[in-house]
Amino acid sequence: MTQANNGKVPVPTLERLATYLRFLIDLEQANVETISSAEVERQTGINAAQFRKDLSYFYKDFPQFGKTRSRL
Repeated sequence: MTQANNGKVPVPTLERLATYLRFLIDLEQANVETISSAEVERQTGINAAQFRKDLSYFYKDFPQFGKTRSRL
């Protein structure tokens, strides 16, 4: 978690986690191994930049390009 946020994840981010979990479960069932934030936006309606920011609370070194789903 980031120092700027004193280790606290914003409530709206926490509220989106359920959407991300459902989406990741669907990806796993479809045997999808990588996904871009743009594709996450297209399929969930959550802005790609917001998705990356949300993940940054949990992953310090989030890559600029696709991430293997199983590592999320």
